[in-house]
Amino acid sequence: MIRKNEKKYDPHFVLNLTKTARNRKEKKVILDGDKIKADSQRYCVFEKSLRCVSCGIMGAYFVKEKNVPKEKSWHLNLYAVDHNGKEIRMTKDHIVPKSKGGKDFVSNYQTMCIVCNQKKGVNLDKNNFMEELREMLRRSKTSEKFKTEVGKSLDKIDFPISDDLRKTICETISSQKELEIIKKESEESIKKLSKTIKSFTSVIKDCYNSASQLHESAEKLLNKAEDMDRQKKLALIAMAMTKNETPEV
Repeated sequence: MIRKNEKKYDPHFVLNLTKTARNRKEKKVILDGDKIKADSQRYCVFEKSLRCVSCGIMGAYFVKEKNVPKEKSWHLNLYAVDHNGKEIRMTKDHIVPKSKGGKDFVSNYQTMCIVCNQKKGVNLDKNNFMEELREMLRRSKTSEKFKTEVGKSLDKIDFPISDDLRKTICETISSQKELEIIKKESEESIKKLSKTIKSFTSVIKDCYNSASQLHESAEKLLNKAEDMDRQKKLALIAMAMTKNETPEV
C-alpha cells in the first residue's frame, strides 16, 4: 500500500463529503486537488459504524493511498490505532460469506478491522475446506479404516495452509480411492486366473490319463502281436515236421 502523505482526514468529514457526492449522482469528489472515488460501498458501510464488530476498535482517520504505483487515482482508507500505537486498517466484511451465498449488498456488509477479518477468513476457510474433504471421503469408495485415519489427521491441520498442501491432500484421497479400485480389480483378476489354472490342470490331468491308457493299449497290442508271431512260427515248424522238411523260421 502506497501512502501519498501523512495527512489525516476526519471520518465524519470524509463520509459527509462522499455522501453528498452520491446524492448528487457524482462518482468522484475533489479532496486537496485529488479526485477521490465517492461511490465506494466502503463509505456506506462506515456510515453505519466506524467500530469493528468483533474487537470493538474504532476507525480514527482516513488517509490517501494507492494499491500500486501505476494506479491513476488515490483512494481513502480508514484506520484505527491499537493500544500499541499500531495502525489497523478497517474493512467491509460480508455478514453472510459469499461462499454461503452472501451478496455484495451494503445490507450484507459490516465494519471489521483487517486483523479480525483475516481471522474470520481463516476459520471460514478451514470449515469450508474440511467440509469439502469430508464430502470427498464420504463419496469415495475407500475403506472405512482409511476414512477414519484421514478424519483424525484433518483435525490436526494448522490453518492457513498452502494451495500445494490442499492439492496434495485432495490428490491423496483421490489416489487412495484409485488404489482401492485397482486392488479390488487385481483380486478379481487373480481369482479368475486361479480358476483358469485349475481348469488347465484338470485338462492336463485328463490328457495324462488318456495317454497312460493309450500306452497300456499299445503294450497289449504289441504283446498280442508278439504272441501271434510266435504262434505262427510254431505252426510253420509243426507243418515242416509233418513233411520232414526243415522249416524256414
